Amino acid sequence: MKRTIRLFAVFAVLFLAYVSVFIWPTRWRYDHLGLTPIRTDRVTGIMQFCNLHGWQYQLPPLGEEITLQPPPPAAPEPTPTPKAQELSERRAWERRS
Repeated sequence: MKRTIRLFAVFAVLFLAYVSVFIWPTRWRYDHLGLTPIRTDRVTGIMQFCNLHGWQYQLPPLGEEITLQPPPPAAPEPTPTPKAQELSERRAWERRS
């Protein structure tokens, strides 16, 4: 019985040591800056951001304007045919009465 308790205590200590070293706390703390994911090294405090090239050591500039291409011009309004114009007027007349 005493041997079982000792064995259990040894495994419990080993398990707690494993959890404290490898599982919690993890090395990186993940967060986001706007839509950009960032991570902070808990040991050194180094911040990295993620982009298409992987984790980078410099944060993207915050004060610069982002230049986007202008949207394509809107399609012109279609001109109604005489038949459509007549139907529209008839419906407007029916709503009034």
